[in-house]
Amino acid sequence: PEVERLKQRQQGLQACFAQRQPKDQDLLGATTVRAIAAQLAESESHYTANQSQYRDDHPVQQQLRAEMAALRQHLSTLLSL
Repeated sequence: PEVERLKQRQQGLQACFAQRQPKDQDLLGATTVRAIAAQLAESESHYTANQSQYRDDHPVQQQLRAEMAALRQHLSTLLSL
């Protein structure tokens, strides 16, 4: 009876532990969000730095704006899952 009780206790603790551990997919999602947010911050930084050099209609700035919009959309999609 004692061995059976301990086995049940062990199974209960394992189930509790499994629920508390983040899933691999959750970790991957969080890592992806951080990476995209970092890319967005870098693009925004480049865009701001370029403003003294290029007008908004310059192809470099247009490309950066398009990139920032795509990254924001990607982040929005990931965060809404």
